[in-house]
Amino acid sequence: MTVQNRDDSQKGLTKTHLMRLLVRIGQIIDAETRLLGENPRADLAAANARKNRCLYELNLVSRDLARFELDGEVRREIMVLGRKVQQNEAMLRANIEATKEVIGILGDAITHAESDGTYASGSRLPAGYQ
Repeated sequence: MTVQNRDDSQKGLTKTHLMRLLVRIGQIIDAETRLLGENPRADLAAANARKNRCLYELNLVSRDLARFELDGEVRREIMVLGRKVQQNEAMLRANIEATKEVIGILGDAITHAESDGTYASGSRLPAGYQ
C-alpha cells in the first residue's frame, strides 16, 4: 500500500494505519471476550462503545481500501480478526442464552407464585424474550 493524497493537507490510508487499526480492533474484541469469560454479568456498555468506535473507523477506512491490493500480512491480520470475532460471538451467544435461562426460571417462579394452578403457562420466557 502506498500513501494516497486526498488533498494537500491530508494523506490517505497506509498499510501501517490499517494494520494498527486491525490490531486495535482485535485487542478490543479480546478484552470483551475475556471480560465475558471472567464475569458473565459484566456491564458491556463501555465495550460496546469501543467496538462501535472501531466500526466507525473501519467504515471510514473502507472507502480507501478499494484502491489497494491487500498483501499477505494484511490478509492474515484480517483472518486473525475474523477468528477473534467468531470467539467473541460465541461468548456473547452463550451469555444471551444464559440470560434467557435465568429469565425463564424467574418467569416460572413468578407464574407459580401468582397462580392458583388453574391455568398453565405456555412459555417459560416473558413476552419479548422469545
